[in-house]
Amino acid sequence: MIPEDVNINALTDELNADGVYIGSLADEYPEMESKLIEVTQKAKEQGIGDMHIAILDQTPAHTADLRDIAQELLNHTGADLVLVRNPMSGAVVSDDVSRATLEAAQYHFLADPDYVRASNFFVDYVSST
Repeated sequence: MIPEDVNINALTDELNADGVYIGSLADEYPEMESKLIEVTQKAKEQGIGDMHIAILDQTPAHTADLRDIAQELLNHTGADLVLVRNPMSGAVVSDDVSRATLEAAQYHFLADPDYVRASNFFVDYVSST
């Protein structure tokens, strides 16, 4: 279920613009968005395809909702892979990458509080399998 405070259309517009949404973190980490855009470009270069990254400010009441958010973003943006993170958890969805590969790669992605490093690791892991 998509939480009421998550605007999928606005997130879709942001992701379609440059592949990355970081919300209010842009104020605290002004270079994060450009670094994550570089990660999405790296994903294309390494054969993963069009990868989008959405960093949300808060954790929904049900963390499973993050998977629903990621799936909706995948459906609405036409991306090949969508990563969603927030301070407590995240979700990864793709129509092209196997679920086993995603689950193996997401372990580190979800555990690392450095979103840029975690995203880079994710791309490196997926492209190496």
